[in-house]
Amino acid sequence: MRTKKQIQMSETFINSAVLAVSGGFQDAYTYFTRDKVFSNAQTGNIVLMSTHLMMGEWLDVLRYLFPLLAFAGGVFFAERIHMLFKYAKRLHWRQGVLLMEIVILFAVGFMPKHLDLLATVLVSFACA
Repeated sequence: MRTKKQIQMSETFINSAVLAVSGGFQDAYTYFTRDKVFSNAQTGNIVLMSTHLMMGEWLDVLRYLFPLLAFAGGVFFAERIHMLFKYAKRLHWRQGVLLMEIVILFAVGFMPKHLDLLATVLVSFACA
């Protein structure tokens, strides 16, 4: 007799679709309103960073490097939270990470234009 494999809510198709749309929206937001830097598509940042590197535009290289490093830091941070709170009873570790993402993205929405680099770095961190 066949049994249905139980999957977590975080692994469902609808959740994956929502995450893809959300990541695309965040990329569009930071690219078009925050100085043409991607927050989620780090491959795009690597291409743009490499282009500026080859042209000798060092400050523009940093504009793409910092979000890339923030994304890597966000992955590391999320894994650390996972390890530390894997067996928490009150709040699942994913819910805690999601709450932090909401707070970060809400704060970014109020950041002025002159803080574009910080805003993009924070969005990249949250996207990870």
